Amino acid sequence: MLDSLSLSDEQIAKLLAAWSVGCFVRAAPQAGTANPATVVVTERGKFFLKQRNPRYCDPGQLLYDHSVIEHLAGAGLPVTPALPTSQGRRWTDHGGHIYELYPFVAGDPHAPGDLSQIAAAGRLLARFHDATSEFRPQGEKNWGRYFDPVNRLSEIAEARELLADGNDTGTVTRDDAAAILNYLGTQVADVIDRLPDERYWRLPQVIIHGDYQQGNMKFSGSELVGLFDFDWVGRQPRLVDIVDGLLFLGSSRREAIDPADIYSLTQSFEFCLPRMRAFLQPYIAEHRLSGEEWLCLADLMRARWLFSRLEQMQRKIPPQQRLTFLLHEVTAPLEWLDESEALLASGAWVDS
Repeated sequence: MLDSLSLSDEQIAKLLAAWSVGCFVRAAPQAGTANPATVVVTERGKFFLKQRNPRYCDPGQLLYDHSVIEHLAGAGLPVTPALPTSQGRRWTDHGGHIYELYPFVAGDPHAPGDLSQIAAAGRLLARFHDATSEFRPQGEKNWGRYFDPVNRLSEIAEARELLADGNDTGTVTRDDAAAILNYLGTQVADVIDRLPDERYWRLPQVIIHGDYQQGNMKFSGSELVGLFDFDWVGRQPRLVDIVDGLLFLGSSRREAIDPADIYSLTQSFEFCLPRMRAFLQPYIAEHRLSGEEWLCLADLMRARWLFSRLEQMQRKIPPQQRLTFLLHEVTAPLEWLDESEALLASGAWVDS
Protein backbone atom coordinates (compact mmCIF):
# COMPACT_ATOMS: atom_id res chain seq x y z
CA MET A 1 0.00 0.00 0.00
CA LEU A 2 1.39 3.41 -0.88
CA ASP A 3 1.18 6.45 1.34
CA SER A 4 -1.86 8.67 1.29
CA LEU A 5 -1.57 12.44 1.18
CA SER A 6 0.80 13.35 4.03
CA LEU A 7 -0.54 16.75 5.02
CA SER A 8 -1.75 17.83 8.43
CA ASP A 9 -5.26 19.20 8.86
CA GLU A 10 -3.73 22.65 9.25
CA GLN A 11 -1.81 22.29 5.98
CA ILE A 12 -4.92 21.06 4.13
CA ALA A 13 -6.97 23.96 5.46
CA LYS A 14 -4.32 26.41 4.25
CA LEU A 15 -4.12 24.70 0.87
CA LEU A 16 -7.90 24.79 0.36
CA ALA A 17 -7.81 28.56 0.58
CA ALA A 18 -6.86 28.51 -3.12
CA TRP A 19 -10.46 27.46 -3.89
CA SER A 20 -13.79 28.92 -2.82
CA VAL A 21 -15.06 25.80 -1.10
CA GLY A 22 -15.64 27.01 2.44
CA CYS A 23 -13.91 26.17 5.68
CA PHE A 24 -12.17 22.82 6.12
CA VAL A 25 -13.93 20.34 8.42
CA ARG A 26 -12.08 17.03 8.16
CA ALA A 27 -10.11 14.73 5.86
CA ALA A 28 -10.28 11.02 5.08
CA PRO A 29 -6.91 9.92 3.66
CA GLN A 30 -7.01 7.89 0.45
CA ALA A 31 -3.90 6.40 -1.08
CA GLY A 32 -3.04 6.16 -4.75
CA THR A 33 -0.39 4.24 -6.63
CA ALA A 34 1.00 7.35 -8.31
CA ASN A 35 -0.79 10.36 -6.85
CA PRO A 36 -1.34 10.71 -3.07
CA ALA A 37 -4.85 11.96 -2.39
CA THR A 38 -7.42 12.56 0.30
CA VAL A 39 -11.15 13.14 0.53
CA VAL A 40 -11.80 16.45 2.26
CA VAL A 41 -15.02 17.75 3.77
CA THR A 42 -15.71 21.45 4.03
CA GLU A 43 -18.77 23.37 5.11
CA ARG A 44 -19.84 23.34 1.45
CA GLY A 45 -19.49 19.65 0.69
CA LYS A 46 -17.11 16.81 -0.03
CA PHE A 47 -14.13 17.05 -2.39
CA PHE A 48 -11.22 14.98 -3.68
CA LEU A 49 -7.81 16.59 -3.18
CA LYS A 50 -5.01 15.13 -5.30
CA GLN A 51 -1.28 15.77 -5.29
CA ARG A 52 0.13 15.26 -8.77
CA ASN A 53 3.06 12.94 -9.22
CA PRO A 54 6.13 15.08 -10.08
CA ARG A 55 6.47 13.14 -13.34
CA TYR A 56 3.15 14.61 -14.51
CA CYS A 57 3.56 18.26 -13.51
CA ASP A 58 5.01 19.93 -16.59
CA PRO A 59 2.87 23.07 -17.25
CA GLY A 60 2.18 22.06 -20.83
CA GLN A 61 1.06 18.63 -19.70
CA LEU A 62 -1.18 20.05 -16.98
CA LEU A 63 -2.90 22.26 -19.53
CA TYR A 64 -3.22 19.33 -21.94
CA ASP A 65 -4.73 16.96 -19.39
CA HIS A 66 -7.27 19.44 -18.09
CA SER A 67 -8.19 20.50 -21.61
CA VAL A 68 -9.06 16.86 -22.38
CA ILE A 69 -11.08 16.48 -19.17
CA GLU A 70 -13.10 19.63 -19.88
CA HIS A 71 -13.72 18.51 -23.45
CA LEU A 72 -14.97 15.10 -22.35
CA ALA A 73 -17.25 16.63 -19.74
CA GLY A 74 -18.64 18.94 -22.41
CA ALA A 75 -19.34 15.89 -24.57
CA GLY A 76 -21.50 14.45 -21.80
CA LEU A 77 -19.19 11.77 -20.47
CA PRO A 78 -19.22 11.01 -16.71
CA VAL A 79 -16.05 13.03 -16.18
CA THR A 80 -15.65 15.75 -13.56
CA PRO A 81 -13.25 18.64 -14.28
CA ALA A 82 -11.06 19.94 -11.49
CA LEU A 83 -12.38 23.01 -9.75
CA PRO A 84 -10.79 26.32 -10.80
CA THR A 85 -8.79 28.23 -8.22
CA SER A 86 -9.37 31.89 -7.48
CA GLN A 87 -6.77 32.54 -10.21
CA GLY A 88 -8.81 30.57 -12.76
CA ARG A 89 -6.45 27.59 -13.12
CA ARG A 90 -7.40 23.95 -12.58
CA TRP A 91 -4.48 23.38 -10.21
CA THR A 92 -2.40 25.18 -7.63
CA ASP A 93 1.25 25.10 -6.60
CA HIS A 94 1.77 24.74 -2.87
CA GLY A 95 4.97 23.83 -1.06
CA GLY A 96 6.65 22.73 -4.27
CA HIS A 97 3.84 20.34 -5.24
CA ILE A 98 0.95 20.60 -7.68
CA TYR A 99 -2.54 20.01 -6.27
CA GLU A 100 -5.94 19.58 -7.91
CA LEU A 101 -9.35 19.66 -6.26
CA TYR A 102 -12.34 17.79 -7.67
CA PRO A 103 -15.96 17.52 -6.60
CA PHE A 104 -16.42 14.18 -4.88
CA VAL A 105 -18.28 11.67 -7.07
CA ALA A 106 -20.39 9.10 -5.23
CA GLY A 107 -20.43 5.56 -6.55
CA ASP A 108 -19.35 2.00 -5.99
CA PRO A 109 -16.29 0.09 -7.14
CA HIS A 110 -16.63 -2.41 -9.96
CA ALA A 111 -18.26 -5.68 -8.96
CA PRO A 112 -15.86 -8.26 -10.44
CA GLY A 113 -17.51 -10.30 -13.15
CA ASP A 114 -20.57 -8.05 -13.50
CA LEU A 115 -21.10 -8.26 -17.25
CA SER A 116 -23.44 -5.27 -17.35
CA GLN A 117 -20.77 -3.06 -15.78
CA ILE A 118 -18.11 -4.46 -18.11
CA ALA A 119 -20.34 -3.68 -21.10
CA ALA A 120 -20.91 -0.16 -19.74
CA ALA A 121 -17.14 0.33 -19.71
CA GLY A 122 -16.93 -0.80 -23.33
CA ARG A 123 -19.69 1.59 -24.38
CA LEU A 124 -18.07 4.48 -22.53
CA LEU A 125 -14.74 3.81 -24.19
CA ALA A 126 -16.42 4.05 -27.60
CA ARG A 127 -17.88 7.44 -26.61
CA PHE A 128 -14.50 8.55 -25.26
CA HIS A 129 -12.73 7.73 -28.51
CA ASP A 130 -15.52 9.38 -30.51
CA ALA A 131 -15.03 12.57 -28.54
CA THR A 132 -11.23 12.63 -28.83
CA SER A 133 -10.60 11.35 -32.35
CA GLU A 134 -10.25 14.84 -33.86
CA PHE A 135 -9.82 16.89 -30.68
CA ARG A 136 -6.70 19.04 -30.35
CA PRO A 137 -6.12 19.94 -26.70
CA GLN A 138 -4.40 23.00 -25.37
CA GLY A 139 -0.91 22.53 -24.00
CA GLU A 140 1.58 19.95 -25.15
CA LYS A 141 2.27 16.30 -24.36
CA ASN A 142 4.77 14.66 -26.65
CA TRP A 143 5.06 11.30 -24.98
CA GLY A 144 6.53 8.34 -26.76
CA ARG A 145 5.12 4.87 -27.25
CA TYR A 146 3.16 3.51 -24.29
CA PHE A 147 4.44 0.30 -22.67
CA ASP A 148 7.39 0.22 -25.07
CA PRO A 149 8.85 -3.32 -24.98
CA VAL A 150 12.36 -1.95 -25.61
CA ASN A 151 12.26 -0.50 -22.10
CA ARG A 152 11.81 -3.99 -20.68
CA LEU A 153 15.30 -5.08 -21.75
CA SER A 154 17.11 -3.28 -18.93
CA GLU A 155 14.54 -4.53 -16.43
CA ILE A 156 15.06 -8.14 -17.51
CA ALA A 157 18.81 -7.57 -17.18
CA GLU A 158 18.33 -6.24 -13.64
CA ALA A 159 16.20 -9.25 -12.71
CA ARG A 160 18.95 -11.57 -13.95
CA GLU A 161 21.49 -9.67 -11.86
CA LEU A 162 19.27 -9.98 -8.79
CA LEU A 163 19.06 -13.72 -9.36
CA ALA A 164 22.80 -14.03 -9.83
CA ASP A 165 23.37 -12.06 -6.62
CA GLY A 166 21.32 -14.58 -4.63
CA ASN A 167 18.18 -12.52 -4.03
CA ASP A 168 15.08 -14.25 -2.72
CA THR A 169 12.91 -15.96 -5.37
CA GLY A 170 9.99 -16.73 -3.06
CA THR A 171 8.33 -20.07 -3.75
CA VAL A 172 10.09 -20.43 -7.11
CA THR A 173 13.26 -22.53 -7.29
CA ARG A 174 16.34 -20.81 -8.62
CA ASP A 175 16.40 -23.03 -11.71
CA ASP A 176 12.76 -22.25 -12.40
CA ALA A 177 13.44 -18.55 -11.81
CA ALA A 178 16.17 -18.62 -14.47
CA ALA A 179 13.78 -20.37 -16.88
CA ILE A 180 11.05 -17.80 -16.20
CA LEU A 181 13.43 -14.90 -16.87
CA ASN A 182 14.50 -16.53 -20.12
CA TYR A 183 10.84 -16.93 -21.11
CA LEU A 184 10.13 -13.27 -20.30
CA GLY A 185 13.18 -12.24 -22.29
CA THR A 186 11.92 -14.20 -25.29
CA GLN A 187 8.49 -12.61 -24.96
CA VAL A 188 10.00 -9.14 -24.91
CA ALA A 189 12.22 -9.88 -27.92
CA ASP A 190 9.28 -11.28 -29.88
CA VAL A 191 7.14 -8.19 -29.25
CA ILE A 192 10.01 -5.90 -30.26
CA ASP A 193 10.44 -7.89 -33.47
CA ARG A 194 6.76 -8.22 -34.42
CA LEU A 195 5.54 -4.81 -33.31
CA PRO A 196 8.25 -2.24 -34.11
CA ASP A 197 7.60 1.47 -33.71
CA GLU A 198 6.65 1.92 -37.36
CA ARG A 199 3.84 -0.62 -37.05
CA TYR A 200 2.71 0.68 -33.67
CA TRP A 201 2.32 4.26 -34.89
CA ARG A 202 0.43 3.20 -38.02
CA LEU A 203 -2.42 1.86 -35.88
CA PRO A 204 -5.52 4.12 -35.69
CA GLN A 205 -4.95 6.87 -33.13
CA VAL A 206 -7.16 8.95 -30.85
CA ILE A 207 -6.53 10.63 -27.53
CA ILE A 208 -6.71 7.67 -25.18
CA HIS A 209 -7.30 7.49 -21.45
CA GLY A 210 -4.12 5.45 -20.97
CA ASP A 211 -5.13 3.67 -17.75
CA TYR A 212 -8.58 2.35 -18.55
CA GLN A 213 -9.22 -0.02 -15.67
CA GLN A 214 -11.75 -0.45 -12.88
CA GLY A 215 -9.61 1.29 -10.26
CA ASN A 216 -10.35 4.51 -12.16
CA MET A 217 -14.11 3.92 -12.41
CA LYS A 218 -17.19 4.19 -10.19
CA PHE A 219 -20.50 2.49 -10.82
CA SER A 220 -24.09 2.80 -9.71
CA GLY A 221 -25.70 -0.52 -10.47
CA SER A 222 -24.95 -1.24 -14.12
CA GLU A 223 -24.20 2.43 -14.90
CA LEU A 224 -20.66 3.79 -15.05
CA VAL A 225 -21.00 7.11 -13.22
CA GLY A 226 -17.42 8.24 -12.89
CA LEU A 227 -14.16 7.96 -14.86
CA PHE A 228 -11.03 9.36 -13.23
CA ASP A 229 -7.24 9.75 -13.38
CA PHE A 230 -6.30 11.39 -16.66
CA ASP A 231 -2.56 11.68 -16.11
CA TRP A 232 -1.91 9.26 -18.99
CA VAL A 233 -4.19 10.81 -21.61
CA GLY A 234 -2.39 11.30 -24.91
CA ARG A 235 -2.61 10.64 -28.62
CA GLN A 236 -1.77 6.97 -29.02
CA PRO A 237 -3.26 3.94 -30.81
CA ARG A 238 -6.81 3.39 -29.54
CA LEU A 239 -5.89 -0.27 -29.14
CA VAL A 240 -3.95 0.67 -25.96
CA ASP A 241 -7.22 1.47 -24.14
CA ILE A 242 -8.88 -1.63 -25.55
CA VAL A 243 -6.03 -3.76 -24.24
CA ASP A 244 -6.42 -2.24 -20.78
CA GLY A 245 -10.11 -3.10 -20.78
CA LEU A 246 -9.42 -6.68 -21.85
CA LEU A 247 -6.64 -7.23 -19.31
CA PHE A 248 -8.38 -5.66 -16.34
CA LEU A 249 -12.12 -5.99 -16.92
CA GLY A 250 -11.96 -9.04 -19.20
CA SER A 251 -10.24 -11.28 -16.69
CA SER A 252 -10.71 -12.87 -13.28
CA ARG A 253 -8.49 -12.37 -10.23
CA ARG A 254 -8.35 -13.94 -6.80
CA GLU A 255 -8.95 -10.54 -5.20
CA ALA A 256 -10.79 -7.43 -6.34
CA ILE A 257 -8.42 -4.71 -7.53
CA ASP A 258 -7.39 -2.16 -4.91
CA PRO A 259 -6.15 0.89 -6.86
CA ALA A 260 -4.01 1.96 -3.90
CA ASP A 261 -2.06 -1.31 -3.73
CA ILE A 262 0.54 -2.03 -6.40
CA TYR A 263 0.52 -5.74 -5.53
CA SER A 264 -3.24 -5.83 -6.08
CA LEU A 265 -3.06 -3.90 -9.34
CA THR A 266 -0.38 -6.19 -10.73
CA GLN A 267 -1.67 -9.52 -9.45
CA SER A 268 -1.82 -12.29 -12.02
CA PHE A 269 -5.13 -13.21 -13.62
CA GLU A 270 -6.97 -15.55 -15.93
CA PHE A 271 -8.44 -14.28 -19.18
CA CYS A 272 -12.19 -14.83 -19.36
CA LEU A 273 -13.66 -14.81 -22.88
CA PRO A 274 -17.25 -13.97 -21.75
CA ARG A 275 -15.94 -10.91 -19.91
CA MET A 276 -13.66 -9.93 -22.78
CA ARG A 277 -16.60 -10.31 -25.16
CA ALA A 278 -18.87 -8.21 -22.91
CA PHE A 279 -16.32 -5.39 -22.99
CA LEU A 280 -15.46 -5.44 -26.68
CA GLN A 281 -18.86 -6.06 -28.28
CA PRO A 282 -20.34 -2.63 -27.45
CA TYR A 283 -17.10 -0.96 -28.48
CA ILE A 284 -16.88 -2.54 -31.92
CA ALA A 285 -20.58 -1.93 -32.47
CA GLU A 286 -19.46 1.70 -32.81
CA HIS A 287 -15.86 1.26 -33.99
CA ARG A 288 -14.92 -1.79 -36.01
CA LEU A 289 -11.32 -2.78 -35.51
CA SER A 290 -9.05 -2.91 -38.53
CA GLY A 291 -7.39 -6.12 -39.63
CA GLU A 292 -4.06 -4.75 -38.46
CA GLU A 293 -5.47 -4.01 -35.01
CA TRP A 294 -6.67 -7.61 -34.66
CA LEU A 295 -3.22 -8.84 -35.68
CA CYS A 296 -1.46 -6.59 -33.15
CA LEU A 297 -3.85 -7.27 -30.29
CA ALA A 298 -2.02 -10.14 -28.59
CA ASP A 299 1.37 -8.42 -28.74
CA LEU A 300 0.00 -5.22 -27.24
CA MET A 301 -1.56 -7.33 -24.50
CA ARG A 302 1.84 -8.92 -23.88
CA ALA A 303 3.51 -5.50 -23.79
CA ARG A 304 0.99 -4.22 -21.24
CA TRP A 305 1.39 -7.19 -18.90
CA LEU A 306 5.18 -7.14 -19.17
CA PHE A 307 5.13 -3.43 -18.32
CA SER A 308 2.88 -4.08 -15.33
CA ARG A 309 5.35 -6.46 -13.73
CA LEU A 310 8.76 -5.36 -14.98
CA GLU A 311 8.43 -1.57 -14.93
CA GLN A 312 6.61 -1.62 -11.59
CA MET A 313 9.21 -4.02 -10.20
CA GLN A 314 11.97 -1.55 -10.96
CA ARG A 315 10.16 1.64 -9.99
CA LYS A 316 7.95 0.76 -7.02
CA ILE A 317 9.27 -2.37 -5.31
CA PRO A 318 12.20 -2.41 -2.84
CA PRO A 319 15.24 -4.16 -4.37
CA GLN A 320 15.18 -7.08 -1.94
CA GLN A 321 11.56 -7.88 -2.89
CA ARG A 322 11.80 -7.38 -6.65
CA LEU A 323 12.42 -10.95 -7.74
CA THR A 324 9.61 -12.42 -5.68
CA PHE A 325 7.28 -9.69 -6.99
CA LEU A 326 8.24 -10.35 -10.60
CA LEU A 327 8.25 -14.14 -10.57
CA HIS A 328 4.97 -14.77 -8.79
CA GLU A 329 2.55 -16.27 -11.38
CA VAL A 330 3.93 -13.91 -14.05
CA THR A 331 3.85 -16.40 -16.94
CA ALA A 332 0.18 -17.47 -16.81
CA PRO A 333 -1.29 -14.56 -18.87
CA LEU A 334 1.54 -14.83 -21.40
CA GLU A 335 1.07 -18.57 -21.82
CA TRP A 336 -2.64 -18.02 -22.48
CA LEU A 337 -1.76 -15.42 -25.11
CA ASP A 338 0.66 -17.89 -26.73
CA GLU A 339 -2.12 -20.48 -26.96
CA SER A 340 -4.85 -18.05 -28.03
CA GLU A 341 -3.05 -15.71 -30.40
CA ALA A 342 -4.68 -17.06 -33.58
CA LEU A 343 -8.13 -16.88 -31.98
CA LEU A 344 -7.59 -13.29 -30.85
CA ALA A 345 -6.29 -12.23 -34.26
CA SER A 346 -9.35 -13.69 -36.01
CA GLY A 347 -11.81 -11.56 -34.05
CA ALA A 348 -14.27 -14.42 -34.33
CA TRP A 349 -14.39 -14.90 -30.55
CA VAL A 350 -16.19 -11.58 -30.08
CA ASP A 351 -19.31 -12.75 -31.95
CA SER A 352 -19.36 -16.26 -30.49
